[in-house]
Amino acid sequence: MNRRARLPSPLLAALLSALLPGAGQWYAGARRRAMWMIGVAIALLTPALIVVVLLFGPWEISGRGLAVDLIRPYFRHPNLLLTLFAALVALLAFRAFAVIDALLAARRRPWRPGRAAGVALALGLLLAAVAWPHVWAGEQALALHDFVTTDFTRDPAQAPTTTTVPPTTTTLPATTTTGEDGTTAPTTTTTAPPPTTTTTTAPDPFGGAEWITIALLGGDAGPGRWGIRTDTIIVVAVAPASGRAAMFSIPRNQVQWPIPADIPAHGAFAGHSYPEITNTIYAYGLEHPDLFPGGPNSGGNAVKAILGEGLGLRIDYFALVDLLGFVHLVDALGGIDIYVTKPVNDPQQVWPNGQKVDVRIGVGQHHFDGLWALAYARVRQQDTDYHRMDRQRCVLEAAVAQADTLTLLRRFSDLLPIVQANLRTDIPVGRFPDLIDLLGKVDTGAVTAVRFMPRAPELSGTGTSFISGVDERGYSIPNVEVIRATVQAVLAAEPGEPGTGVELPTLEEVCRAG
Repeated sequence: MNRRARLPSPLLAALLSALLPGAGQWYAGARRRAMWMIGVAIALLTPALIVVVLLFGPWEISGRGLAVDLIRPYFRHPNLLLTLFAALVALLAFRAFAVIDALLAARRRPWRPGRAAGVALALGLLLAAVAWPHVWAGEQALALHDFVTTDFTRDPAQAPTTTTVPPTTTTLPATTTTGEDGTTAPTTTTTAPPPTTTTTTAPDPFGGAEWITIALLGGDAGPGRWGIRTDTIIVVAVAPASGRAAMFSIPRNQVQWPIPADIPAHGAFAGHSYPEITNTIYAYGLEHPDLFPGGPNSGGNAVKAILGEGLGLRIDYFALVDLLGFVHLVDALGGIDIYVTKPVNDPQQVWPNGQKVDVRIGVGQHHFDGLWALAYARVRQQDTDYHRMDRQRCVLEAAVAQADTLTLLRRFSDLLPIVQANLRTDIPVGRFPDLIDLLGKVDTGAVTAVRFMPRAPELSGTGTSFISGVDERGYSIPNVEVIRATVQAVLAAEPGEPGTGVELPTLEEVCRAG
C-alpha cells in the first residue's frame, strides 16, 4: 500500500476547520485539540443556527416576535452593538487560528518552495472566505450602531429658540359657515379637552396604553415653496392590545384648526386658531420654536398640538418622510402591489428629480416601484385633493402590508441608510422595534378609514359635515365638533357597529371603491 496516500492533506484539514473549527484537527490526528475546538464551535453556533431556522423557516409568522425580541436590546442599549462587534472580531480570530492550526497539524514534512507558494495562496483564499461573513456582520453592527445613535428629531430648518415670544397681529380671514344642505349660519367654536386615556394592567411595551397615535407626514420641499409642505397628513391610531387601527386623513388645504390653550401659540393668533392651510403647520412650527415647546422638534410639536386639539385626541408621535425618501423606501422593499380601480392620468407630473412625466395608469393589478407609487399617490389633475388622499392611504396600506418584520430584517442593510437620511420623528429609537411589532399585528384590510373632507361619504345622509364653512380665500374650515365626535366613535366601536352614528368604512373598502 502506498504510504504517501495515507498522509492527511493539509489543505483538506484547513477546509474542514473552516467549516467547523476542530474538524480539521480531528482529521489530522490532533484529537485532544480538536475536542475543545469542536466544543467551543458547537456552543457558539448552535444558538445562532436555531435563531436562523426559527426566523427564516416555513413558520415565519411565529418568528416575528422572536425577531423583534432579538433586535430590541440593541436599540435600547447601543453599546451592546460595539460588544457584538468585538465578539465578531474574536470569533474571526478563533476561526482563523483553527484553519491555520489544522493546516500545520496535517503537515508531515516541509514543503518545497513552489508548493509552499500554492498552499499559501489557497490558504489566503480560504481565510478570506472565512472572514467575509464576519466582515459583513461587523459592518451591519457598526451601521446599526450609527443608526440607533442618530438624532432623528433634529431638523436643520428649525430656527433657534429665543427667550421671548413676539406678539403677532395675525387676523383670521372672514368666514362663511355652510351646512350640508347649503344653508349658512354663524360660526361657533367649541374647544373640548382631549379625552382621558384609560389604561390596562396587562404588561406590554407601551405601558398599557389603550391607543398609540402617530401623525404621519409626507413632505415636499420643492422649488418655490415656503419650507417643507406636508401634503400628506394621516393620523394613525393603533390599539396595542387588539391590533385594531384607524386612519384619519386630514386635507392639506384646510384653515383655522384650533390651537390648544396650554401652549404659547394659543395667544399668537386672533381667534386662537391657525389661519394658514394645514400643510404649513410643520414649517411654521420650525420657524417659531418658542410657540410650540414640549420637544426638540418644534415643527412636530406644532403638528401634534394643533391637529390633536382639532381631533380631540392626544397624538403621541410624529413621523415625517420626504418624497424622495419615500421613493427609496418603496424600492428597498422591492416595490408594492396595488389594485387600481379607476384610470389615473396626469400628463405633466413633475417627479422629485425634476423630470416631467406623462403618468397614465390603467385599471387592474399593478406592481409599482418607488417613483410610480409616488406618481400614483400624487396625481390630482384629473380629480380632487380628496381622491388623492384616498390614493395616499391605499399606497400606505400596501406598503405596511408588504413590510412585514421579516422582510424588514432581510432588507436591513438597504433600509438603514434610507431611513437614517430621510426620517424625522420624535419616536424614541428604543421604541422602533416595538412599533414594528405593533404594525405587524394590524390587519390592514380591517383598518377604519375616515376622511375629513367636504361631502364625506362617511356622513352621507346625516345632515352634518366635517366642514363648517369656507374663508374668503375659498379654503374649507374644519367642523371641530363633528370631527371630534367621529374620532371618538371610531375609537369606541368596531367598524359598522350600531350606535356610532357614522358609517365607518374600512381602508380596504375605500381602496377598492377607488
